[in-house]
Amino acid sequence: MTRLSPATAYRRLVRSGRPWALVQIVIVLVFSTLAAADFRSINHDCALLLQAAQLVLEGHRPYVDLFETNPPWIIFLNVPIAWVSRALGLSAALTFVLAVQLLFAAGALALSHVLGRLARRLDQAEAGTLILGFILANGLIAIRGELGQREHLFFLALVPYAFLRLLRHQGGACHRWVAGSIGLALGLTVLVKPHFFIGPILLEIVLVVAHGRRPAPGRPEWIAALAPMGAYALYWLTLPPPVWRAFTDHAAFMLGGYGAYAKGLGRIVESLVTYDGYTAVALVLTVTWIALVARMRFVLRPIVLVLLAVTVSGLAILLIQSRNYGYHRAPFYGGAAMLLAASLVVARSQSRNRRGLGWLRCDMVLVPFGLAVGTAALSLGLVVPAVLRPGPDSPLERIVKRWSRPGDTVFFIDTSVTPAYPLLLLLDRKPGTRTFYCYPLALIGKLSGRWSDEDSPRPPDPGALIARELRYLAELEEDLRRSRPAMVLIRKPPCQACPAGFDVRDYLRVVGVMSRAVTPLFDRVEDHPLFWVYVRCRICERRPLVPHLHLETVEALLKSLIDAPRKDERCATTSPRTF
Repeated sequence: MTRLSPATAYRRLVRSGRPWALVQIVIVLVFSTLAAADFRSINHDCALLLQAAQLVLEGHRPYVDLFETNPPWIIFLNVPIAWVSRALGLSAALTFVLAVQLLFAAGALALSHVLGRLARRLDQAEAGTLILGFILANGLIAIRGELGQREHLFFLALVPYAFLRLLRHQGGACHRWVAGSIGLALGLTVLVKPHFFIGPILLEIVLVVAHGRRPAPGRPEWIAALAPMGAYALYWLTLPPPVWRAFTDHAAFMLGGYGAYAKGLGRIVESLVTYDGYTAVALVLTVTWIALVARMRFVLRPIVLVLLAVTVSGLAILLIQSRNYGYHRAPFYGGAAMLLAASLVVARSQSRNRRGLGWLRCDMVLVPFGLAVGTAALSLGLVVPAVLRPGPDSPLERIVKRWSRPGDTVFFIDTSVTPAYPLLLLLDRKPGTRTFYCYPLALIGKLSGRWSDEDSPRPPDPGALIARELRYLAELEEDLRRSRPAMVLIRKPPCQACPAGFDVRDYLRVVGVMSRAVTPLFDRVEDHPLFWVYVRCRICERRPLVPHLHLETVEALLKSLIDAPRKDERCATTSPRTF
């Protein structure tokens, strides 16, 4: 019996593929477990859209009962998650995180299947390196707090589709159900934002130019991708005329005023250089590989071209959105992480048959192992202590818990999504306003031309309000009365997308919303660094006075006792939910 040297046994073990499969499974399980354990850190936009889906399940209609800055498709994608959460009695945030991790694992399996069928077959170490690059890219996105964001979902679907299209252009075959699943995932995610179509379009252009022929047919994935597009088109065609008019009016309002949240192309480009280390690495990798691909011909060039198409489309999506939000960078960062993995694969491939570089063939592939283990250890170090020893509630969370109960409505008058979300979803409170947060205030300021980024405006003259402003203020008052919130929290200056001198509460005082819909029904009870806190007066509970009652509450109590037969709406007492 021939005895193998340790070096030979090591090389055979690496080439067999078993370590790669084991590490992939372990890393996916680690990231999934950590994400599920830390579900309270769900991204704010994801929490808002998930709560919108809960309202749709309750019968609310988009552009009639609720309005959001995004087209409704992303809300519809969250409806099954909200339904499963309700049916199983699970936390909505936990259900959402588990659903995203399921999509993540499915994407890794689909990518593994496609890489094994490429015309220029990759060995186990090379394919495993690319798959680990995909896994680490998603781990990086999750660590940055962007798990489940729309750009993250798009990246999860685009990468397997990109390699599937490469397989088609090389004349390879793929299992029909795998191809259909990959196409369906892309069709579901590309509809979320119109500019996501840049990804598959740029990919096809790159593949056609690289192979010098027309697009290769891919019937299963194309049919599956077109199915949700057809369903979405049918939804729009069957909208009742009043709802269609409401949508077009809201879309025109958004397109005209959403520039209030824009940072400008110059600031975006500047931030790409100065934002963080991730951006610098991503830019260097992208530019370097574009230069190398233009000059060199090598065996794995098609794989690098596909990943460059993914990365450059991610950069284009970031620049087009011009918001400079961290999650807009997810496809760009993810593509760059996979380019890093491809760099190792290409270096290993180029080292073959070269004297003195043979050791790279096996040892270089240990780098992804080290990255995977290091990332998992970092995640464990960050998440496990927070899960085992959770810190105290934030001051805002304590205030909301003190003055409201689960299921109550909490009304945030704020131009930012945070900190209202994910707080409302995690504490099981409902939003008071039909727009979830008061972004129309920022849009109206942009449309009215009363302020800019440089000046410090005074509250407007009530006689100078524009028509869209009057309409929104009427809707805001209607929401305050209709939803009967337990609390109203008004943002202190500064507020997002507002000039430095703009005070939301002063504005509401000048236009009359405070005197008509807030102060007659609510008492200001305590302060928070970011909000003025008002609590609804309850005349029917007859609770004892509490130490922090304000003078207006005492006056309202005396008035309600004198005029009891009239059942005045003013406050009999104000007390926390614990009394």
